[in-house]
Amino acid sequence: MTYVFMKRIHNPLYSINWIFNMSPLGHQHNHYCDVIHKFSNDVILKRRQELLKGTQSKRKQLDFLDILLSAKDDDGVGLTDTEIRNEVDTFMFGGHDTTASGKFYNL
Repeated sequence: MTYVFMKRIHNPLYSINWIFNMSPLGHQHNHYCDVIHKFSNDVILKRRQELLKGTQSKRKQLDFLDILLSAKDDDGVGLTDTEIRNEVDTFMFGGHDTTASGKFYNL
């Protein structure tokens, strides 16, 4: 993902979304995004099933995903799977991608 990002910012034509999306690099980017989303969805689904079965860990604190899965608004409506996935993606890959991009750029 970092490689795709760095290639995109170094080619001015790739700043135009439809050109980037039609390029081989754009297809590679879409594939990587699909892999990341599948991983996040699998983590969410597994944890949701554990919560529904009542499998509780012996930890005293809830982790971030547990909080997202149990969160409800004033009307009692929880977050959608897409909203949860977006938050999980941000936390799981935000720090990693920032660090990796910074290291790659400095090299």
